[in-house]
Amino acid sequence: MKIFYLTTAIRNDSFDLLIKKGEKINPAGQNFHSKLIEGLKKIANLEAYSLPPTQSQINNDASYNYFIYKNRILKKLFAVNNIKSSIKKRIKKEDVILFDSLSLPLTKIASYFSKRGYKTIPFLTDSPFNITFLKNSCAKKIINNVSFSSGSISLTKELTKLFNLEEKPSLEIQGIMDEFIPKERKENYSYIYFAGALFKKYGVEELLSAFLNTNPDYKLLIAGHGDMENELTRISKNNAKIKYLGQVSKEDNYAYEHFASLVINPRPYPSIYDSYSIPSKLIEYLCLSKYVCSTFSTPLDEYFKNSINLIEGTIESFFLSHLDENKKFVNLKENDPIKNLKIFEAGNVCNSIFSFLKSLN
Repeated sequence: MKIFYLTTAIRNDSFDLLIKKGEKINPAGQNFHSKLIEGLKKIANLEAYSLPPTQSQINNDASYNYFIYKNRILKKLFAVNNIKSSIKKRIKKEDVILFDSLSLPLTKIASYFSKRGYKTIPFLTDSPFNITFLKNSCAKKIINNVSFSSGSISLTKELTKLFNLEEKPSLEIQGIMDEFIPKERKENYSYIYFAGALFKKYGVEELLSAFLNTNPDYKLLIAGHGDMENELTRISKNNAKIKYLGQVSKEDNYAYEHFASLVINPRPYPSIYDSYSIPSKLIEYLCLSKYVCSTFSTPLDEYFKNSINLIEGTIESFFLSHLDENKKFVNLKENDPIKNLKIFEAGNVCNSIFSFLKSLN
């Protein structure tokens, strides 16, 4: 059995080079799928077919076949057929296609092979209706394409229902994490850290306001990209306690998370989204950070009992309830990263996936 992996991810070293060039690529999907590809290729015969969100040239290698186009029009015209043609030359009936269920072109390719009797398994990581800037019409097409799959690998049971796959074989995983513990601090001072999509509706503005109003005895470090980049750049120039890092590499992000005095996930999750999504940053926090605070996430409810400090009201009220007279954090639940890493470690997750795929034959 060979695995054909349809993805938008690229090799991590190529991703870091593009970030240094100033390209703004969503790290969440990149990190999730690159970890799976690296883990699965250690135990299985795997070929990745990547349609990356860049026009920069990336060379193919032993694992990745890249399909890159000079503009969006060429990509829309040729990408799907070119990838289909490449796979058709190599795939056999005993092989399996894994694919990212949030990419419309990749779901078109998977649907084509599903309808011709090949095994296709999507990674269900979120509702397409949750994706910023994705039209509802595209989200509906994605769900229809994915519904023809042979089964699913899903972060939550609710996602299998959304994609109409609840009656087919499924495997539930909550996330995946590298077995990587940073050894070198990026900063020599105490800080609060957040990395993610920089949009007001995701709680970033509230985090800034809470920090400025409560004035903790820590710096606030923020990484990522989004609509608030310019505002964060301006604020960080005028306030020495706030530092905007831009988008950082995966390894640097891990280091910031590991050595932070507190990591925070400020994003509010309305009930219509909550059951379909697991914040990938929370998985990283659980595996790397000593003190974690977050808005509630239903799929990870068990970790809020002992590992995650819940933001029940506003971020400002959370800060005020946990800052002493010296503006230091007190009375926080202490997370156990080593224990959690054993649960989410890439090798264990990939072994479970490979066993699931073999059971489909």
